[in-house]
Amino acid sequence: MFKAYGQYWKGYFAFSGKTNLRDYWLAVLAYFLFTFVWMFAGGLAIGLIGKFTDITQELSAYSGYLPIIYIILNLIPMLSMAVRRLNDAGYDWKILLWGLIPVIGQINTLVYLCKGTGAGLAEKCAKEGHLWTYDRAKCLEACSVCAATRSKHNYKKIPDRCVEKCTVCGTEIDRPHQNQETDDPDFVRCKICGQYAVTLHRFTHEEKDALKSAIDIGVKANQNRSLDEVYASCKRQVNSLSPAFGLVELTALAVTAHQVNQALVQNVQKTWLNAGNINQNMAVANSLTVAMNLKTAIDKMAVITEKFKNLTGNENAQAMGNASATKKPLASFASYDESYQGYKKGGVCDVCNKGLDGKKAYAVPNDVFYASPEYREYMKSGPFAAITGHRMTDADIDRMRDQDKSPGSAVCEDCIHMFADISAAPNGSSDTKYYERDNLGTRQDSFGQANVYWMAERFRLKIKPPFTLFAMPSKKAAEKALLKLPFMHRAADTGKLICDRMMTFGVYEIEKNGAPTGEFEAMITGSDLTLAEFNLAEEALERHGGKRKNSAAPDASVQAEKIVLGDASKVAYNTTTVSADGKNTYECYKAPDKACALAFLKTKTVTKPLYYIAVDTPEGSFGRDVNGCYRVADESEMNQSTVTFL
Repeated sequence: MFKAYGQYWKGYFAFSGKTNLRDYWLAVLAYFLFTFVWMFAGGLAIGLIGKFTDITQELSAYSGYLPIIYIILNLIPMLSMAVRRLNDAGYDWKILLWGLIPVIGQINTLVYLCKGTGAGLAEKCAKEGHLWTYDRAKCLEACSVCAATRSKHNYKKIPDRCVEKCTVCGTEIDRPHQNQETDDPDFVRCKICGQYAVTLHRFTHEEKDALKSAIDIGVKANQNRSLDEVYASCKRQVNSLSPAFGLVELTALAVTAHQVNQALVQNVQKTWLNAGNINQNMAVANSLTVAMNLKTAIDKMAVITEKFKNLTGNENAQAMGNASATKKPLASFASYDESYQGYKKGGVCDVCNKGLDGKKAYAVPNDVFYASPEYREYMKSGPFAAITGHRMTDADIDRMRDQDKSPGSAVCEDCIHMFADISAAPNGSSDTKYYERDNLGTRQDSFGQANVYWMAERFRLKIKPPFTLFAMPSKKAAEKALLKLPFMHRAADTGKLICDRMMTFGVYEIEKNGAPTGEFEAMITGSDLTLAEFNLAEEALERHGGKRKNSAAPDASVQAEKIVLGDASKVAYNTTTVSADGKNTYECYKAPDKACALAFLKTKTVTKPLYYIAVDTPEGSFGRDVNGCYRVADESEMNQSTVTFL
């Protein structure tokens, strides 16, 4: 009622639009209640004041104007709401003029105000006769009089499936499963389609309440953009205790419960208990209780999931088409932004479940999404398995595909390599293009970064790699010169310089006292920089107006290292850690050799400063940050003396 009354005042001058029957009479009821309260409160106030003063007569005289003022204030909103009510009922506003006629006219107006939505159009159709036209292709009938439409499908049940399908247009609707108990109390099975569903018999009431909280938090935080309907299904089941969970719902609930559990534990750890603050103590204790219940529920879900896979592992597996598994050019995928159907701002990547804010995202059709061998391998191992506590099978992913009704999947720039040929030209031609993830070198594009290299990183090395350093007239000239080198390229996606070898390179503006000077430097250095490449670099830099500042030529025996890429799927996720000051994040992996590590790093792109992807191998440690790839020097390659830089 109060909501309807609020809309009544918001629509003070709104004579267009519609107000339904329920909201109209609730607002009228609120009007009379407030009128009564207004008059009662005014009379009560006058009576109380009269006990202590002698101005009661004067107040009574003026109080007579108050109801008149209140009625005048309500004239316009009451009239506009009546017009909107007639619009909703399908009648002309001129009917209100009948209200000027005492009794009969007013009763007539009241009758029309009580008509249901669209009653006027229905009466018109009843008088003139509905003229239905049938569009067979769409299974739709439309009235030529009132423009009303109605579906006219010819549904038939599909054997062995809990769906009904229209024989004309192919539209499918779900019909209820007929679940029966199985030998395992954790599951029921539909006798029509054979699909298993999870029961909740092993969860306590406290654990179910914790799961409800996790679902609410997950939806509000929008942790999984494409699973809003799954969350709703999860909540319905938890609330009604009816068996409805398939593997998709169970996995979504497990991931959400895990994330919420971690957030609650971190919150408890950061909050100091204050003996003098009872409310704070209770809030922390409640968070800890929910987190503990979520942890036990997660453990139980992991057990159920393993049993689920054993039950269904070979029953519904479908062959994956080789044609659909072929990667497509990156440019063939639409950007996942406001222009894309189903876009929801602030969502997450459907692969890594990380937020899309600040990242480029692509819309991948579901037939390509679920057919990708790399995606399937990712789901069967790595971080996903670490989060959910189980490894999925191809049959599990096939079931996810069959249940996914969304128009496509959102994939961030870090995961798009699983579905797109990122080395293909955006226009689909055969010309080779390079992208940011192809950068195996370390880029120095600021004076501060270059100083760190020259004054710290390089200084500590026992053997200094060959290099050349030139002062350049402009950034454009420096970049043109470096692009003459066979291993230097410009990234098609970021427009920055990249290197397909493990070298350090850069173009940066010199600063003095923290201020830019308008002067630039260009550098290239690497342990496998050959003499021919060194000479080519110096020649190109000089030709573009550069002046050599310093250099160290390589020995003629130095050979360029051939980059060998191994199997990225052999790289295993280890852990993610954050530095004590909370500034640096390290996403750590393990690989059997350097070739696999480099292949894996080429599938990654880092867009945030102070974020590092590190891969440990028997041949050393390799990593990627916002500047590209790098190799971590071991102790044998470093000077033992330490230098403190201010």
